Amino acid sequence: MSFDINWEEKVYKKNKQINKFPFDWVVSSVSKYISKNKKNMAVELGCGTGNNLEFLSSYGYSKIIGVDGSKSAINYAKKKYKKNKKIKLIQADFSQTSFENVDLFLDRGSITHNKKIIIKKIFKNLLSQLNSGGFFLSSLFSKKHHGYKDRKGNNFFVKEMKIQNGIVASFFDEKEIKNLFKEFKVISLIEETKLDKITNKKTCMWNIICKKY
Repeated sequence: MSFDINWEEKVYKKNKQINKFPFDWVVSSVSKYISKNKKNMAVELGCGTGNNLEFLSSYGYSKIIGVDGSKSAINYAKKKYKKNKKIKLIQADFSQTSFENVDLFLDRGSITHNKKIIIKKIFKNLLSQLNSGGFFLSSLFSKKHHGYKDRKGNNFFVKEMKIQNGIVASFFDEKEIKNLFKEFKVISLIEETKLDKITNKKTCMWNIICKKY
């Protein structure tokens, strides 16, 4: 099992990171690159409390699956979307799940919270489960992120998460990213950096939009 139990015990179980609105990168990327098709299926890996799922439903996907290892997060999402028959929620370690005929895999900063050996396995599985021409949107930590610089040994985000041993995370440079996505057709590869002038901390993410050949 690769799911970091801290997300359940230290975050969602304590009602932290209860996001209510879809991330702007998800909305803008899907709207720009993906045509609406009412027969398509979308899967979000590490959906948390499901803040991106309603947007995918309104965009026209006929079936939306949200997967997360946190029982508390999934229960929250189930209550929120109990009247939406298009949305299905699954509590599971998404590194061990399997789907068929997927048109969109969405990863908004969840896959990056695994060890690199697990991430490679996840990518291999996604490629086999994605329809030809299907999309994969992923957001991964860059090594320029303050979390990489501020790490304590192999422990990441200790102060931010207020967890003694931190949480599992992997960070990538450009060469690693290109190698990770080499089996996909990469449409957009952006390294987005934001500097907080108050805390002087730099947030840096790789935002990748790709398709299956």
